[in-house]
Amino acid sequence: MLSIIWRQIKKYKYVFFSLLLIWILGGLLIYNYRYTLISQLYLLFSNFPEWGKPNPQKAYDDFVKPAIEIIENNKINLQAMQELCPSELKSNILYDSESNWTFLKKYTFYSFDAQYITLKNYDYWMKNKPYVLESIRLLNEAQKYAFEIPEEVSKQKNILLPLLIEQLYFSICLPNESKKYWKRYIDFLEEMTYKEIFLKNQNQEIVLPFARNFDLDLLKHMENHFKYIYAIKSYIGGIIPYSLIQNCKEEFICKIPEEGNFYINKLIFVSPRENLGNLFLSQARIYIILAKKYREEQTKYLKLALERYYGALDYPETRVEAFLEMAELYLSMDQPDKALITLQQFAKEKPSKLILENFYHTVIHKTLISLKRYEEAECFKEKYLRSPECNKITKQF
Repeated sequence: MLSIIWRQIKKYKYVFFSLLLIWILGGLLIYNYRYTLISQLYLLFSNFPEWGKPNPQKAYDDFVKPAIEIIENNKINLQAMQELCPSELKSNILYDSESNWTFLKKYTFYSFDAQYITLKNYDYWMKNKPYVLESIRLLNEAQKYAFEIPEEVSKQKNILLPLLIEQLYFSICLPNESKKYWKRYIDFLEEMTYKEIFLKNQNQEIVLPFARNFDLDLLKHMENHFKYIYAIKSYIGGIIPYSLIQNCKEEFICKIPEEGNFYINKLIFVSPRENLGNLFLSQARIYIILAKKYREEQTKYLKLALERYYGALDYPETRVEAFLEMAELYLSMDQPDKALITLQQFAKEKPSKLILENFYHTVIHKTLISLKRYEEAECFKEKYLRSPECNKITKQF
């Protein structure tokens, strides 16, 4: 019997080995993309609501309510879990190779093994992580049906799914993972507005995705739209702190400043005028981050940063910060004379914040050093050890 099989194999060896090779390569391919294939098959056989017609009742009954019950029944304190995250992991713990993983793969990988939290005092975190992951899995399904659960559906309060998902991701030290849900919510709000615009003209065919030249029409309709503004701020991380200019590593805006700049432009367009000062400051800081990232375009981005700082000067709440940051920017551009003029303007504002006053003394010290005015610079080195001569000098600034 074996000899007959062997003779057949020898007779058709090329066909046999070709099939074997195809099976091996096909098996490897299917294994490597198994999560993507399963996810696509799931989407193919799922009955999601028609575009523009969310189904919050199904989202709540089938997914959101069970997800909340998991957290409540196990008495999980999400804030306590978040506080247990090591500081170096609070910004981002996904490596580049993991950034494009499907949720199914991430869920499998992170399920019941504490990959990053290993100290004994993290027992509470490790015990509750599987429950949080299960809640995230359910909410991940829920947002395919709706992003908002109104009060009349939940019988308690309005529920914004991206915000709820964000709280869960923060508790397992994956804050940046929640960003994609805010991005989807932004896209949803834009698409709903596009639909409203186009349906006013019944002869206009709706074609997705919408061309970029429709953006201005969209933004005009989104002016002062609270949900839209809140979603963009949540996506880019709110006001961009000045500290990121000096140490920009793992934060979301540091990873993709181009994306942040794109969305902050939209935010500037749709926000109330009284909020523009901080947005101008934030965009100036993003331009400086971009200048550091793209050295060949540094001059262009620094000029754009200066333009935004000048815009922030028109708003009392950001005026003194804009003066200081402009001065430091002029120093980095090797223009200490302009930095000094800017600092002298700043001094007239009489800032009340001690932190700004300290920042001022640091910057003016560096500026005077750059101008080779060393004796005057020394007067700003130690604020509380000044001689009478120094007191006369400092009054000039």
